[in-house]
Amino acid sequence: MFRISTSLLLIASFLLFLSSCKNDGWETSPTGLKYWMQEDSAGENIKTGDIVQMHVKYASSKDSVLFNSFKMPQPITMEVPPSQFKGSFEEALSMMSQGDSGQFKIPADSIFRKELGAARPSFIDSGSYLTFTVKILKDEKKEDFTKRVEKEKAESAGKQIGIDEDLINKYIAEKGLKPVKTEKGVYIQTIKQGAGVQPVTGDSVKVHYTGRTLDGKVFDSSRKEDGGMGSTFDFVLGVTPIIQGWQEGIAQMKQGSKSILIIPSALAYGDQATPRFGANSVLTFDVELIKVIKPKK
Repeated sequence: MFRISTSLLLIASFLLFLSSCKNDGWETSPTGLKYWMQEDSAGENIKTGDIVQMHVKYASSKDSVLFNSFKMPQPITMEVPPSQFKGSFEEALSMMSQGDSGQFKIPADSIFRKELGAARPSFIDSGSYLTFTVKILKDEKKEDFTKRVEKEKAESAGKQIGIDEDLINKYIAEKGLKPVKTEKGVYIQTIKQGAGVQPVTGDSVKVHYTGRTLDGKVFDSSRKEDGGMGSTFDFVLGVTPIIQGWQEGIAQMKQGSKSILIIPSALAYGDQATPRFGANSVLTFDVELIKVIKPKK
């Protein structure tokens, strides 16, 4: 009897060992989603419509890495959409909360057909799985996310206003200028006062201009001598989508005037960087208001 019990115990132990090797930490949800939660933090699970910051890596069944945000400077920020199918990536996210880490195996056919709306690449086998490695850094309700971002933008804008003011004052002193500052913050140095009409919203205007950074580098121009095409830039004041600093500055000029507009970054391109100037750049424009055309009644 003792020998039989010992044998049964050994068999049971062996089966448990095989089972543990087979599972290797992986479990299956009621919908068939294979998952392995490697870090399970306390907290409310992610819901559809939440804004999440996360790192994601996914690889084919042959361990070919197709995407890896862990090696990128910034994490992914996205609004969680509704689940597209059972066992989807969105379902995987709904099992996680802020601080969690996990891996998920999702059918490649479903990912490409239902999530991406694209054909499955030939190097990924039909019926195979993509393995997603996910780390949730932050989970916020959309309303909370919006409030936080707006607050951060306002704080950043407040700081940038002071930085821009210092740069503009230094530029004005170095150039010996005496510009007039508009209510919204555009500095206008009149070079030549025109005798024509002053434009208002809805008027069409023709201008020549040269845009420069504060160090004097030309980044755009309508004038041939500054690399432009030589034709005027025509737009409707207050209607054509151009930077706010132009709308404000040109509205203060009269036909025939030549002015230098010194525009703080918030009224120019803000935190947008371009190949020709960096984010939060104060810009200057040498502008000549060639013609003001009143709309036909």
